[in-house]
Amino acid sequence: MANYEVTRFGNGNYIEYSQFKDFSFPTHFHRCLEFIYMFEGEMNIFYNSDKLTIHKGEAVLFLPNEIHGFENIKHSRFFSLIFSPELVSTFMKHIKNKKASHPVFIIKENFIPEELLDFKKIASNILKLKGVLFLICGNYIDQVALTENINNNTTLMHKIIDYIARNFKEDISLKSLANELGYDPFYLSRYISKNMHTTFHKYLTHLRLSHSVDLLCSSNNKIVDIAMQSGFSCIRTFNGAFKKTYGITPSQYFKNSLINNVDKNK
Repeated sequence: MANYEVTRFGNGNYIEYSQFKDFSFPTHFHRCLEFIYMFEGEMNIFYNSDKLTIHKGEAVLFLPNEIHGFENIKHSRFFSLIFSPELVSTFMKHIKNKKASHPVFIIKENFIPEELLDFKKIASNILKLKGVLFLICGNYIDQVALTENINNNTTLMHKIIDYIARNFKEDISLKSLANELGYDPFYLSRYISKNMHTTFHKYLTHLRLSHSVDLLCSSNNKIVDIAMQSGFSCIRTFNGAFKKTYGITPSQYFKNSLINNVDKNK
């Protein structure tokens, strides 16, 4: 699972690419662009306050600091490419102060989806890499309608996401969020439901679970320690939420990750 940062990734020529299967992640934002290409199935996309669905063969490009998230529908397999705006500076000048009403498009020419399966070869050659990036950006410009991004009505959503991302390991609540931002808790609850298509509790739990998965895959910490480091108050709550979301217990997930790592190193 990718280790998402909410507000930014690295500077300069930063690039990260991954493949995901049946993957969901709550709304977030960062300074990089993010390209998604669907190999199989379909997936819900949360884009600012909208909810869209993309299907096999379709792509989507999120611009820097645009709020977005993913929700698996039964089955999905997709490629994710996150890259810094410095790699496509000409494109960034073209879309400055603009936003897309519908960021879904199709890459039409000189594109072989199977090449994404071995993207490491492309990423190792800066000319090939920039060629692919500008192919993506060029198709985006040709197919996606852009409008002036003058009135940004997602400022509050950015503040909500930023607060939860900075504090999800702590004992936070809708009330503490409301106190921090100076809003009525009932108003924030309705705002989150309408614009983020979830509840405060579900969003917080999903973020904590995602962090716990990263720890399960990258550390040898005890399960109970991982639960506490991810913001859960007790191991029972953690185990229940984890199994409900992923279908297996944290211990089983940890064992599976060890097996997968051994297979990769053979």
